[in-house]
Amino acid sequence: RKYGHIHIPLIEWSGRYEIRREDNILVPIEYMTPEALMKYAEAQYSNYSKKRTCYARRYSVMNSVLDDYRDYLLMNDALKLDMTNSFILYPKDLKTAHDQRMDLFSPGQLEIYNQAIASLHHELSPVYSFSRSSYLIRLPKSAEEICQEGAALHHCVQRYIPDYVKRKCILLFLREADAQEKPLCTLEVQGHRLM
Repeated sequence: RKYGHIHIPLIEWSGRYEIRREDNILVPIEYMTPEALMKYAEAQYSNYSKKRTCYARRYSVMNSVLDDYRDYLLMNDALKLDMTNSFILYPKDLKTAHDQRMDLFSPGQLEIYNQAIASLHHELSPVYSFSRSSYLIRLPKSAEEICQEGAALHHCVQRYIPDYVKRKCILLFLREADAQEKPLCTLEVQGHRLM
């Protein structure tokens, strides 16, 4: 890990909240400024401290917010998501975003999802993949690709991965024919309805 210059406000902030894990600070500041980390963590801490839910109890201590944030950032990095994208770096609801990533990273779960998605791609491509004019529609190839799609287009398509592998919906990617890897639009099909 890179160690930059000493940032006194961050040290004071860490002391005020009695931050115990060094990597709860070092991991996030690999992706953002210390000021951005403090601002985001404060906002998440403040949002949950006003609620009376089990999440609020979990986030009643800044260390818990930072534990989840560190894990969330590392999981996104492992998925090779764009770690300069503010949509990825600063989810509106950290707990929900964290839990969605944790589902993917449960022991063996990502591999299970990837195998199921690859199988669906092979089986359903003849039915759902097509091109017309300068556009094409295709199925996703992996769970990572679905997460990358959501990150690029600033939406939460990754939350549909379990439904997709259970065939409760079909996920489709709209692309320009000459830029097939660049996300343009994500489509969800449920029954005969396009969502």
